[in-house]
Formats: sequence, structure tokens, C-alpha cells
Amino acid sequence: MRTGIAGGLWDVLKCDEKAKFVCKHWAEGVTHPPKPTTTPEPKCPEDWGASSRTSLCFKLYAKGKHEKKTWFESRDFCRALGGDLASINNKEEQQTIWRLITASGSYHELFWLGLTYGSPSEGFTWSDGSPVSYENWAYGEPNNYQNVEYCGELKGDPSMSWNDINCEHLNNWICQIHKGQTPKPEPTPAPQDNPPVTEDGWVIYKDYQYYFSKEKETMDNARAFCKRNFGDLVSIQSESEKKFLWKYVNRNDAQSAYFIGLLISLDKKFAWMDGSKVDYVSWATGEPNFANEDENCVTMYSNSGFWNDINCGYPNAFICQRHNSSINATTVMPTKPSVPSGCKEGWNFYNNKCFKIFGFVEEERKTWQEARKACIGFGGNLVSIQNEKEQAFLTYHMKDSTFSAWTGLNDVNSEHTFLWTDGRGVHYTNWGKGYPGGRRSSLSYEDADCVVIIGGASNEAGKWMDDTCDGKRGYICQTRSDPSLTNPPATIQTDGFIKYGKSSYSLMRQKFQWHEAEIYCKLHNSLIASILDPYSNAFAWLQMETSNERVWIALNSNLTDSQYTWTDKWRVRYTNWAADEPKLKSACAYLDLDGYWKTAYCNESFYFLCKRSDEIPATEPPQLPGRCPESDHTAWIPFHGHYYYIESSYTRNWGQASLECLRMGSSLVSIESAAESSFLSYRVEPLKSKTNFWIGLFRNVEGMWLWINNSPVSFVNWNTGDPSGERNACVALHASSGFWSNIHCSSYKGYICKRPKIIDAKPTHELLTTKADTRKMDPSKPSSSVAGVVIIVILLILTGAGLAAYFFYKKRRVHLPQEGAFENTLYFNSQSSPGTSDMKDLVGNIEQNEHAVI
Repeated sequence: MRTGIAGGLWDVLKCDEKAKFVCKHWAEGVTHPPKPTTTPEPKCPEDWGASSRTSLCFKLYAKGKHEKKTWFESRDFCRALGGDLASINNKEEQQTIWRLITASGSYHELFWLGLTYGSPSEGFTWSDGSPVSYENWAYGEPNNYQNVEYCGELKGDPSMSWNDINCEHLNNWICQIHKGQTPKPEPTPAPQDNPPVTEDGWVIYKDYQYYFSKEKETMDNARAFCKRNFGDLVSIQSESEKKFLWKYVNRNDAQSAYFIGLLISLDKKFAWMDGSKVDYVSWATGEPNFANEDENCVTMYSNSGFWNDINCGYPNAFICQRHNSSINATTVMPTKPSVPSGCKEGWNFYNNKCFKIFGFVEEERKTWQEARKACIGFGGNLVSIQNEKEQAFLTYHMKDSTFSAWTGLNDVNSEHTFLWTDGRGVHYTNWGKGYPGGRRSSLSYEDADCVVIIGGASNEAGKWMDDTCDGKRGYICQTRSDPSLTNPPATIQTDGFIKYGKSSYSLMRQKFQWHEAEIYCKLHNSLIASILDPYSNAFAWLQMETSNERVWIALNSNLTDSQYTWTDKWRVRYTNWAADEPKLKSACAYLDLDGYWKTAYCNESFYFLCKRSDEIPATEPPQLPGRCPESDHTAWIPFHGHYYYIESSYTRNWGQASLECLRMGSSLVSIESAAESSFLSYRVEPLKSKTNFWIGLFRNVEGMWLWINNSPVSFVNWNTGDPSGERNACVALHASSGFWSNIHCSSYKGYICKRPKIIDAKPTHELLTTKADTRKMDPSKPSSSVAGVVIIVILLILTGAGLAAYFFYKKRRVHLPQEGAFENTLYFNSQSSPGTSDMKDLVGNIEQNEHAVI
């Protein structure tokens, strides 16, 4: 304290300075005033938490799923106690709440705070009126997502971060009261929080009753359930009704989404299923997005109450609605009798639907999107197949197809979740082996998202395969039948036989034993029917549709050396045995009611199928004399005048496969007749799941197709659309069908080798007369050129790509070799005899034929 002119004023000095000082004490004889009484510090009630630096007490209300509350319900609950929702004004208060969370074990739970959004000018405020002087928002918050987040919640983890959220969410909550205050009793739940429930499980709210399913169904099945119980899928007419439904599902073990009764037409118009007017909607942000143009139903998200468009075939929980008066209904609405109907000309009628297959003319083939657009233009959509019989009907009509046909099945919107584009549920599938396969390789950027029915000559015909949607394929349209049209009857010949393909069939509706059935068919200029492919199996099964009886077919192992081969001499290329069949060694086979083949003793009595065919089964040529090469490791198969080796375990490119065959004293197979083609197709068909097979046909630089062993090209068996592509100079045989395709020679496939049968040497006096031609006589002794080629296999590994590049342009024209050795137009095109130049010529010609067209 200063003296002098500034006397009485205070100044601040360093404490170590010296100055005069003034002391004070009570004067003698003066009565001392009473000491002030100390008021005890107010405390918090039991189970409430506080800190020494705050005047507030906090309590967590961490409830089970059925007792959580909205923000407004939580605020009203806390106010009923005499307090409010918690407001956090500093770190000390936040730490107090964290200690309560750790003590109760409520980690990662969400709690309502008193944060609420007032207006753009105010921003967030505390519900108790205190200013927001402290904030702990999570990164990017508050963001008012979907423009509906007006309340604040706290996450019960060490970050204690805040987030803005829809006030109608159900959360735990935190209440606060002032220290020293005694909380009032907790309020009882409002009546609407526990609405009454009928005996059959429908929840009553105002004038309606609601059923909340726990199982997921397609929309068709969900609506059928509602209809059976005198209701329909719910139509939501107001915000209050939506909030009731939303809150109820959240309190009662909610599924992620629920079907409601809103439909979206193909022209993007909305309609409630019960016919009521659409005056209220509550779409989620970005919805409806009409993804893939096949989302025609609507679900309500349980976490927000907002709506999303979805494919009607995607299984979801659902909400039914019926009026209170409907509980008095005791009669079931009669089902309407089916009205006779038919299809337009060119369309096929089945099960009150009309189908048409496009693609028999190549110009008709389209991408999946184009095909769907075309079907919608006919008043329908791409086909959705509901059961085995519909599939059989379509397979039956795809006979003579050379294409696969698009269906409406796809997984465009959700990978590996296949749905019908018309919204029907996926209750039946018919995938081929190895499908759905998804993306064809790790190097491919195209997903196989659309599904075809396999056609053509494949034994997998009628099965399903996923494919890339932009391929040009046939397609199958489906529409409703027209009551104004009639369905023409099937054409049946006067003698009861029905023409199908190149054969005619008649289902004999009399029960005979197998041998009696055989005699009966022969008396009618026919035989018991063999079923040679999936098309005729589908046809035969459809003929049984009205009889409900088993049918004998032409398999009787008693007549065919205990093997199940066709008694009409056709080769068994296709089978459709049921699971665990054939069970009997010596028995006959029948076509069962499920479309599969089963065995039974031949003295049982069934219906039977007779067949007349314009085709005659091919007779194999007789085996010519000769023996196979002696080998402990290689299995040679005889046919006519040659032996064949089939390699499926180790794949090679075409050049490597050629060398492997040469190493065994043979060459890649040349297929010179239909009989030989049939024989090989039969042999490789069981290996179709492993690989396709190289054959010896290749295209030279002049574009000519040649056999590697110089045989004339007198027979071909190209697949539809082949040969194609200049770079595809080598030919592979499809194991599934026997057809050929030209592909790039660097592909890795199995391979088939072929060599003549070995004719043992004639007696000496005969040998002298043919000495000049011993190489031709004994193919078992390879020529020097063959030995040289075997050595070349090793040398090629050492020489590598350098020599290949060096000799790339060496030769541009093929010269026919001289007869007598395994020289061929691919490997040796020089005038010199095989020797030191073999390796150069071999590498040069491989590279020439592989890359000359690049």
C-alpha cells in the first residue's frame, strides 16, 4: 500500500523486497463477534455420480432393447424426476460420466444427452437452458445426415464423442439433477409403449391391427400371409403411423427392414396395394433409385423408419395391417376359378403363362438389358422359372437350339444374391456344374451377373449358367395368358404318336412288365424309348404330367451284359439317374414322377414309352488287327485301326501337346469320320469338368486348315460360330459336346494322341519282298526324325525365346514333306532331311504358325 501522494493505493511488488508493514489484532476489552456457522456441502443421491467441481449429479439409464426411449421420451423421463437430460459443461463432468460408464460396464452403448438443435442461428443448445460452453463432437459431426438429425447422443467409449442423430431413435439416456436434490419417483410407462395384442399376435393401434413378422419372405409370400389373415401389407398414411411402426419394431427384436404395401410400376409410379391414395412418403436419401430397373417393392428400414425400393423377390420381414372390424370375419374369400386362356400366335402356353424363345435366328440375339427391354415391350418380362416343370417345358422347346438363352435371373444389384428381374421369389434353381461361377478369372474385370439357360448339343442343356450381361444371346420372354384367346391342342398323329425332333413318341397308358412292353412297342413298329439328351428327357417327363405313373425306358441290364446301355443300340452319352441310382445290378430302368431315372425289377408293371426314330444309331467300324504300344504308364484305347491316348491331368499349350505326342511315337489326333468323332466324344465326355482337349488341326500362315499328320481334311465338327478369329490358329475339342472350336495356341488344355496299331512282323520270306518299305510296315520303330524331335523337347527348354524370335521370319510358306516319317507341315518345312536343322525348323515353324498373324 502506497504512502505520500498515492497514499492508500495498492501496488504489486516482488515478494523478496523489503518494506514497512502494518499489523492488526483485537483491542483489549473488546467483545469478539460469534464465529460463522458452516453449511455442509450438498451431496448426490445414492447411485448418482458427481465431482467436487460441479454442482450436478448424473445417472445412467442403460436399458434393455425393449425399454430404450426416444430423445423426447428420455427428456420427459428426466424432467419427471425433477431434473433434465445431462448437459456437459466441462471435462470434469464428462469424466464423471465416464466413471459411471466403466462402473456399470456399459461400454460402447449410446446415451441421449440434452443436446437439441433449435434453429440455424442458435445451433445446438442444452435442454436445461444452459449455454453450450464445451463440445466434444466426433470427427465430421454434427452433419445432420438426411436433414433429420436434431438431437445429440454420447458414445460410451474412451473418446466420449458426440454425434447428432434422429430424435426418434431408441437409446439409453443420462439424467442430471442438482446436488442436494432428492429425485422424484420414476414415471410409469405410457400406454402407447405397451399396446394391446390380439390372441393371434396382432398389435392394436387406433383403428387398425398390425402383424410384425419374425421370418423373412418374398413379397408374394408375405402378401399371401396377410391376405389369409384378412389383411394386406401395411399402407402408411402419416408420420405418426410411421413412428409407431418404427418404434415398435425397434423395441421388439427388429429385423433390418420390413416390406410395406407400396408398389412401384415399371413407369415409376407409386400405388398402395390396398388401393388407398399415396399422400405420404418417407424415402431414405437417394431413394428410390430404381437400381437395375427391377426394384418394384418397398421396405422400411428399422434403424431410421425411412423407405427403400427393393426387388420384390428379396426375402425380408414384413408388416401386415387389417382393420379392427376384420376380426369378426369368419368366412374365407372364395378362390376365383381359373378362366380358360391362351397365347398369341408364336407363343407357347404353360401353367397360365405364355413363353416365347428368341434366338433361333442370329439377328434376334441380344444383350441381357436389350432382351429385357424387348420382353417388356411385349407386355411381360424376361422369364422367371418357378419350378422343375416350367424348366422342363422350356428345355423341351429349346431343342435344335444352337445358343444359350437369357432368363430374368441376375445378381447385378447384390453380388451372389440372384433375383428374378420381375420380382418373383427365387424358390427353384437349376445351376449347371460349377455355376454360378462369378467373375471368370482374376484377370477379368467383367462380372458374370446375368443367367442363361444352356442350349445347344451340351448334355448340360437346360441347366443354368451365369454369364456376362453384354453378350449377345437368345432370350426367353414371359407374359400372362390372355383370357380372350384359346390354347390350341397338341398335334397328335392318328396312331397316337407325337413327333418331337427326328423321332415320334407314344406314352402307353397300360401297365406291362418290361419285356411285355418291349413286345408291345415292336408290334406297333417302334421300340421302348431311349432318352439320348436333356431335351427328350424333358419331353418324356411332360408327357407323364397327367398320368401320375412311372414309365419304363430302354435300359435293361439283363440284355446288355449287366451294363445299363440302350437296348436300341444308341450309345449312352446322357444319363439322368436319381441320387444313389442305379441301385440294382440286374434290373430295368424307369422314368419316375420327379423326372429322374430309377431301377426296378423288370417283372414290375409300369406304363411305358414307345419311340419311332428317323435316325439309325451309328455302328462302330470293326476293330482291325494290331496291338497297342507296350507301356507301363500310358493307357492306349483301341478304335478301328488306331490307338488313342487321352491326357486330362496335365494341360499343355498346343505346341507342347504336339511334342508330348511325338515323344510317344504318335501325333495329335486327326479326326477323319463321324464314327471316330463319336468315339472320342464319348470317351472325353466324363472329363468335361476338368478340361477340353487339343486335336491336331491347325491353320497355317496361308489360312489353310491342316491336320498335323498330313491326313486330308475330309471331316469337320465345328461348334456354332467357329472357326473364328485370325489369331486362333489351333483347335480344341469340347469335352461336353464333341464340337470343335479354334482358340489361341497358347491356351492350356488336355490333349489326345493317336497312332496306328502295331502290325507284328511277317515271316522272313515275306519280309524280304517288302524290305524297302520297313518304316511303313512297323510304326513301332520311330524314324530318326521322331527321335530327333524327342531330343528337341529338351533342347527347346534351353534355347528359350531368343531362338524363337531369331527364326520368326525364317519361313513363310509350308512345303509338304516326303512320306515315311513324322515330318509334318508344321514342324519341318525345309527341303533338307531332319537332322541338325530339326531344332531350328521346329522352333521357327512353331513361332511362325503361332504368331505370323499378329
